[in-house]
Amino acid sequence: MSSSATGDTAAGFAAPAEAGGSPTLDCISTSSKCQVSLALFYGCFACLAVVMAASWVSPLPVLLQMGLYTAPIIYVGSHLSLKQNEVDAITGEKVNRGESMDRTDAMLFPVFGSIALFSLYLAYKFLGAVWVNMLLTLYLSGVGLVALGETIFAVARPLCSPSFHDDSWFVVHLPNRLLWIRQWLAGASAKSEQPQQQEGEEAKEEKGKGEDKKTKEKEEAMEEPHEQRGAADLTWRFSPLWVLSHLAALGICGLWLVTKHWALHNILAIAFCIQAIAIVSVGSFGVASILLCGLFVYDVFWVFGTEVMVSVAKAFEGPAKLIFPVQLSPLQYSILGLGDIVIPGVLIAMCLRFDNYLHHQQQNAATESHAVDIHQRFAKFYFCVVLCFYELGLLTTGIVMLAAQHPQPALLYLVPYCLFSLFGAAALNGKVKEVLAYKEEGENTESSAKPLAQDPTEKKEN
Repeated sequence: MSSSATGDTAAGFAAPAEAGGSPTLDCISTSSKCQVSLALFYGCFACLAVVMAASWVSPLPVLLQMGLYTAPIIYVGSHLSLKQNEVDAITGEKVNRGESMDRTDAMLFPVFGSIALFSLYLAYKFLGAVWVNMLLTLYLSGVGLVALGETIFAVARPLCSPSFHDDSWFVVHLPNRLLWIRQWLAGASAKSEQPQQQEGEEAKEEKGKGEDKKTKEKEEAMEEPHEQRGAADLTWRFSPLWVLSHLAALGICGLWLVTKHWALHNILAIAFCIQAIAIVSVGSFGVASILLCGLFVYDVFWVFGTEVMVSVAKAFEGPAKLIFPVQLSPLQYSILGLGDIVIPGVLIAMCLRFDNYLHHQQQNAATESHAVDIHQRFAKFYFCVVLCFYELGLLTTGIVMLAAQHPQPALLYLVPYCLFSLFGAAALNGKVKEVLAYKEEGENTESSAKPLAQDPTEKKEN
């Protein structure tokens, strides 16, 4: 899925191409500012570890657990999402292509979510919880292995020496005769795309509309790596750190499958949330608002209108929720669905990227010449405001739940808190127009640079 929203303002941060690998994730700067940001990053993981360890001995109050889990998760995931804004200086393509969502996807998301939820409800009711949980557990274990491995890799990478980053340490070559597998998985072969490109060029020539030489050169530069992709995609390179990270994740997943301990469950759930927030983009604040409002209705209907969501949440054993122990023996706990973290988290992560975009405008810097450093310090006004109001919304949810002694649809409170705080802060700063115009489109990175170069007045205002 790709974003189809258009506008005058877009974000793209270019990374200089490096020979033999992608841009580093490390915080290269040794400045005190960078080290403070790095300390906050690792402090989030320390906070999560302390909360789990403390609850293992004597459970903390549920509301405190909720806050101490969700804030670090969203902080880490949001900062990792800064890599979404990185584009290659040569091709103009995004270096880290995540999962994007357009307006139609946002509108249909609650519909497909409802179908999936009700299907799970029927499966539990007629097939039995044992078989459904077994299949879902196997599937989520595989996905959790990848999510946890990538999270461990991101955490450990700045701490390791460059030798652990050498991706030529372990190389896997796929025989060319297996190329059709890659093409089938991708949905289309590289060869089938070439005639379409040629037909498009012929059509343009017939119409007599000449193109700029610069545009043609850029298209050729972008086509070359695509044509060579058939060979490049058959080779996988792994660094020692990547292998060790995923082996550690494999051990944790295996241990969880055997013990089903709530702490291991939460570790996998945390990794799910962090990676989802890091890679998902909704393209614009308008699309994000549509998504949140649709899921607001979805959550209220399925929690208050039926027993479906509560029944599925209680029966589901996979790491699709966070567990907050209330009593250890026998184990009693409250739960928070990962959607109540990821969905608002995607919006909050976009706020951080918007703050980063404003920072580049303030610095009067051409964004195409900057690699993204996730540990760089800059003013994070919108990120901090919306994150704080998210926590207030979560606190409100918990208080109402305890007072009513009934499960609450968290998005009923989180969506208004997040959206009103975002647009309220923008109104106070006189930035509503900029917020509504902000776009994250990899294809339009060239046009995104024009407002930065042509409108120095806006830069000074930021």
